[in-house]
Amino acid sequence: MDRRTLDLYQFKLGLLFAFFFIAFAVKLPLWPLHSWLPDAHTDAPTAVSMMLAGVLLKMGGYGMFRVNVGMFQDTGGFAIAIFQKLPPATHV
Repeated sequence: MDRRTLDLYQFKLGLLFAFFFIAFAVKLPLWPLHSWLPDAHTDAPTAVSMMLAGVLLKMGGYGMFRVNVGMFQDTGGFAIAIFQKLPPATHV
């Protein structure tokens, strides 16, 4: 592959990584994408709220690491840089 094709490939992978990251960040829910969670827990019946807290929220975290890191290892360190900045951003 020539350099231009490789750069385009890296850009596409980075863009896909960003889209998957945002989707899983909403599902997790990370700040500032967490505004749906209180409404979901208060409007849902108890059993559904337990399933939401017990299974579905953890699926977001699992998917963020398993899918993003597993599928997008060729992003040239972009994924590692995002995950290094993630923990301080969630403590704001």
